[in-house]
Amino acid sequence: MLLSESLGVSSAQLWKYGVFDSYIGIDSLLHVDPARLRATRIPELKGSYKFLHRHFEELLDLIEAAHSGDALERQAIQKIIAPEIKEAALGYAKSSNSGHGVTKLIAKKLYETAKVIINAGIKNPAIFEMAVLFEDGFGADLISDMTVFILLPQLSAFNKRVAEKLGLKTTDKYIFGKTGTFVYSTSQEKNVLLIPHSLLADLPLARDWSEIDLVTEYNNKLRARINKEVQKIWGSRVKNPSKFQIKRVLIEHPNLLRDLLIAYSKANAESYDFKNDPRGVIIWHQASREFTAKNPLALIQPKTINDVYSIVSIISDRFKHLIEQKGLADLLFDDRDKPKPESATQLLFFGIADSYCSANNLDLSREPQTGRGPADFKISRGHNERVIVELKLSSNSAYLDGLTAQLPAYQYAEEVKHAIFILIKVGEHNRKLKRLREVHSRLLKEGKSVPDLIIIDAIKKLSASRLKGFFDF
Repeated sequence: MLLSESLGVSSAQLWKYGVFDSYIGIDSLLHVDPARLRATRIPELKGSYKFLHRHFEELLDLIEAAHSGDALERQAIQKIIAPEIKEAALGYAKSSNSGHGVTKLIAKKLYETAKVIINAGIKNPAIFEMAVLFEDGFGADLISDMTVFILLPQLSAFNKRVAEKLGLKTTDKYIFGKTGTFVYSTSQEKNVLLIPHSLLADLPLARDWSEIDLVTEYNNKLRARINKEVQKIWGSRVKNPSKFQIKRVLIEHPNLLRDLLIAYSKANAESYDFKNDPRGVIIWHQASREFTAKNPLALIQPKTINDVYSIVSIISDRFKHLIEQKGLADLLFDDRDKPKPESATQLLFFGIADSYCSANNLDLSREPQTGRGPADFKISRGHNERVIVELKLSSNSAYLDGLTAQLPAYQYAEEVKHAIFILIKVGEHNRKLKRLREVHSRLLKEGKSVPDLIIIDAIKKLSASRLKGFFDF
């Protein structure tokens, strides 16, 4: 459900007042980018970047004065801890929209890193923003959590103003030493923190240094210099330096860290491109409603596990039909005809499947916890009638593991009889597809328990301009 729907206002009204119309119960993969605060025009947030930096400057003073095990060290670590404001519904959380924020363990690691950096002669408050590049376990979602928590008073004032304009109810809630003002959703009976969309950036899905857009956008030459130092220490075999390796280089060469901080301060911080939606975090919701409304399915009411499995198979086949024949493939690619992240396709399947499941009294869970890691989807009616669906793009290097390892493991953990593996072809990956079919066929001949295989060709009728202007956000 859209936030606007839960509040009983139109989406246009929220956007008019600068509010991101997020989703209730599902993460958006967007985060509050502190760099976006530099030039914000939101009245309640003017000067918030300086406020944030004053907080970090005071923290650095504490860290500089602290000694191992003393009261100042404990005070500094406590000051770094920041709970996730789960009402903001932003982040990486897999099983729900409730994450963990900056825990005491993470805070201790950040403290230790900051102490070393200060001892190296650098005392810049932006090191906490840049820590996403070199601190293990600390990503853009956590600096977002820190920013939201530190600026809770300013965001509360923003919530009060918007609520008054739209005639919405507000409630105050005490969180970790602070009182925040939240908008209350009567239909959902829950508090929501309205987030300005101009502060949002897409969460970098980078798994290593080579994929971090943050660095390449700041200074390619600087990144090359850092890589060169990594090669000196660990050898030329290192192509994708780890955060640990990057941190060691920056600490041993403070001049590189200084240059990185300077580059960061000069970088133009861009908010998320909601119009083109390159990550597919917005368009899936309206698109799934549009496509399912135009392509309804008359399904039987399930009574047995085989009925549930039959319905899930029909929904999966309809998803294939919508992609290959009805233009849904266009939403899997950006405006440069490059495949959007796998998460965008999963969201689209989620929207399509949810629309059909709702009409048939089926429960659809996205990324339910199985004990062996999250499967993509679990569709069920009651405890015994369950089917798991795993979806991957052909561009995913682990495409084969999804069929032979991941999904069977999920089936075992969930004690599920039926499973479906969907692979979507988004490039010239014919060898991969051939290999996938061969492995699937061999496992079936060997009598192994393997999921059904559905291959969807998303590039047959790709036309990036076909749906241009079709959706208006």
